[in-house]
Order: sequence, then C-alpha cells, then structure tokens
Amino acid sequence: MIGIPLLDRKAQADPRKRDYLSWSAVAAYQRCPLSYYFRYVVGLPEDTVSSSLVFGGAVHRAVEHHFKELMTGAEPPSLGALLGEYDAGWNERDLASVRFGKDESRDDRAALARRMLAAFQASTFAQPAGLVLGVEEELRGSVAPGCPDLLGRLDLIVESADAVTITDLKTARSRWSQEQVDESAGSYCSTTSWLAASPRASGYGCNSPY
Repeated sequence: MIGIPLLDRKAQADPRKRDYLSWSAVAAYQRCPLSYYFRYVVGLPEDTVSSSLVFGGAVHRAVEHHFKELMTGAEPPSLGALLGEYDAGWNERDLASVRFGKDESRDDRAALARRMLAAFQASTFAQPAGLVLGVEEELRGSVAPGCPDLLGRLDLIVESADAVTITDLKTARSRWSQEQVDESAGSYCSTTSWLAASPRASGYGCNSPY
C-alpha cells in the first residue's frame, strides 16, 4: 500500500481545472498514477525539468517556424533562423532548473540540434507535396460517452490530391516502436474523423515520421 504524503493546504485549495484529457496526461497516469495526481489534479510545480524535454520543445519550435513560413507562402527559413528559434526555446526556461544527464551540457544539445535541423531541411518531409492547412492547430473532441474530451495539438496538417495527412512530431533517444506510434496516432485519429468530410479531401491519415 502506498501512502500519500500530506500536502500543503494552499496547493490542495488550488487544483488544476481540467475537464479534458491529453495523450501526455494519459501516458503519465499509465506510468505512475501518483505522479499524475500530483501534477494534473493537485497542480504541484516541478522543481526541475529534464534537458530532454527542453530540447524536444526547442527543436519542435524550430520545425514549427519552418512550416509556418511555408504556410504563408514564404521561402523556407535558413538553418540559422531555425537555430535561432531553437535557442529562443531554451532561453524561455530557467536554466538553473534544467536537469542534465551525466556528461551532458547545453552545448552538446545545441550540436545535436544543428545536425538534426540540417537533416530535416535536407529531407523531403521539409517540403510537403501538398497544401499546408495548419500548424500547431488545437483540436478537442469526444472519444467515448461519459469520458472527458480529448485535447491535442496537431503539429502539421497537409492536404494533397487524395488525402489530408496529420503529422505528429516527436523527438526521442531511440526510434519509437510500432505500438507507441499506433497509440499516439490512434488518439488523434479518433478525434479527427471530421477531416474526412472536407470537400477538398477524399480521405485522411495520421503518421509519425520520427
């Protein structure tokens, strides 16, 4: 039996108001229900944040900038511009609270980001064959009767001649298993079936290229 420690009364009186679920929240509950309770119900702040989380968010910000530029009809941004967005993502954090692994530093992460973003720019994924309909679009929908809505952000929506494709961008130390891909994609596909009714598309799909 796991005992729940006494919590500060102020924290108990100010829980997070959440009338929805997210894929990350569900995954947190699966990993550790007690951690989920502290984070999503009580709303306790975290003293530190892993460098992997900050790194992923910063890379995501750079790629988001790339596709937003394409959506407006502009030329693809330079590698320098993407790295500027990456640095801005780090600078938004209190660096003293970032938790690095053994023999790891921000400079190491920056070198990896440069290689990743250069590879991204050279990939066909960076120039989608279709119309960019949306970048970082918020979507909320019902998954099952009696359950809270599922809230998610669609990283990229591209319409081609025969499909509307939703891409969920991920960074990870290793390639995701097919089971992980199916879980993540399935959670979004369950709330995006309305895309199939688009008069400009004949179908929809979900993929996770990373």
